[in-house]
Amino acid sequence: MIKMTEDAIIFETPKIDLIDVSINGVAYNNPVSITWDWGDGSTTTSWFPASHIYLLPGKYTITATANYSDGSTASTSTTISISILFDLMIGIVGVLGIVGTILLLSKK
Repeated sequence: MIKMTEDAIIFETPKIDLIDVSINGVAYNNPVSITWDWGDGSTTTSWFPASHIYLLPGKYTITATANYSDGSTASTSTTISISILFDLMIGIVGVLGIVGTILLLSKK
């Protein structure tokens, strides 16, 4: 858990399923919205739970920012790793495509 501040946003350890990441948590003191910076150049606005799909393997810093009606904000971040399994998955899809092409050509 993340250390609480006056306007606190806290999230649990992200759940990573290959390339799909989901995060649950809580924002205190009634924020009007939560903005997510997924660390890959994309941002979204959503409540908990939040999820995102990464297109490339790597390390990403996810930042959640609670936005309050008085203009104040509270943020917290965590870093995740999308592993080499993603590269393996893409490789398998590529091999299956080649095998499928060979099978189609051999039927002609």
